[in-house]
Amino acid sequence: YRLVESLCIHNKAKDLYDILHGLCKAHIESNIRSLAGPAPVTGGKAEAGAATAMKENEMFLLRVQMLWEDHCKHMSIIQKIFLYMDRTYVLKTPSLMSLWVMGLALLRESLMATPKVLDHIVRSALDVIQFDRLRERKADKAVMSSVLTLLIELEIYPICFEGSFLDATHEFYREEGKRLAQSMEVPKYLEHIETRLREEKIRVNDYLADHTRRPLVEAVDQTLIASHVELLVNRGVNDLLSQNKTEDLKRMY
Repeated sequence: YRLVESLCIHNKAKDLYDILHGLCKAHIESNIRSLAGPAPVTGGKAEAGAATAMKENEMFLLRVQMLWEDHCKHMSIIQKIFLYMDRTYVLKTPSLMSLWVMGLALLRESLMATPKVLDHIVRSALDVIQFDRLRERKADKAVMSSVLTLLIELEIYPICFEGSFLDATHEFYREEGKRLAQSMEVPKYLEHIETRLREEKIRVNDYLADHTRRPLVEAVDQTLIASHVELLVNRGVNDLLSQNKTEDLKRMY
């Protein structure tokens, strides 16, 4: 810290900032490139050969989580060491970004310039959510939260993830609605809808951006309820009325 302060006092702040920017850029680009390579094998050959695509996705997202957490830790340390420069030279130079914002910008730039990695992140996250919805494998909330926080902080969540996520949601529940609205008893189907709505609201709380809540709930409403209203009423309302099942009628209403 004292060395940085001394360099800034002796008019070396610009050189210092430029060197730091270059080093951070090279380091971040190297980290992103490392994600494009194969994941390190942690077990024996038999274990590696038997690994499912889902397990590979989870391992990849874990690497993304580690990259993001390391980035935040390293930029926090840099911020403290170069605090004097950040609060004097950088603050007084409108064309420059603060060190924290610079780190985010470099990470965003590198990630956007490596579409293979970005696409892998999005596809892996969508697959994890798909398996969670199928109740075949629970999503790791900590990993998913970290990965999607990365996209949110880089301000690429809406354009790179949210649209694909909502499309996948529509497709998943459209198929589920077609199948279950016909095969399940109406009271059971209504309970199932309540469960799905509750699960998706929890998903938002656990790791999705808050502004995804409304279109997500609307997607479930449209595909599981609105698309099958006439069928549900025709199949269930008379039985519910005749049997005086007030809770089920309330749920249907």
